[in-house]
Amino acid sequence: MPSISERRDALVSFLTAVRQFRRFLMYSDLTFEIVPATPESKGTVLVEGRNAFDAAVDEAYTRLMIVAGSEEIIEEAGQLTTRLNDFIRIRAERGKGNVPNLVIREFREAERRFARGARVELER
Repeated sequence: MPSISERRDALVSFLTAVRQFRRFLMYSDLTFEIVPATPESKGTVLVEGRNAFDAAVDEAYTRLMIVAGSEEIIEEAGQLTTRLNDFIRIRAERGKGNVPNLVIREFREAERRFARGARVELER
C-alpha cells in the first residue's frame, strides 16, 4: 500500500486542482463554445485556457486512483469531477458573475464533502 504521505499528496493535489479550476471559471473573462450532444457524442464545452486545468485535474485524479486506500474516495472524486463539468456548462450558459449562488454553495459543499472523505481516508 502507498504511504500515507503519498495518499495525502494525491488527495490534496486533486482537491487543489478542482478548486483552482472552479475559481478560474468563476472569475476569469472567458470565451465558451457549447458543443451539443449528438447520437455519437456526449457533447462538451470548449473553454479558452482550460487545457492546463483539465490536465491538472486529470493527473491528480489518475494518481488518486492508483494510491487511494478505498474505492469510496475514488467515487467521491469522480462525483466532484462530474460536478465540475456541470459547473462549466452552467458558467458557459449564464456568463461571468451569473452562476446562481445555490450552484456555487452546492459546489463548495461538494469540495468540503471530498475533504471530509479525504480525512477519513487518511485515518485508514
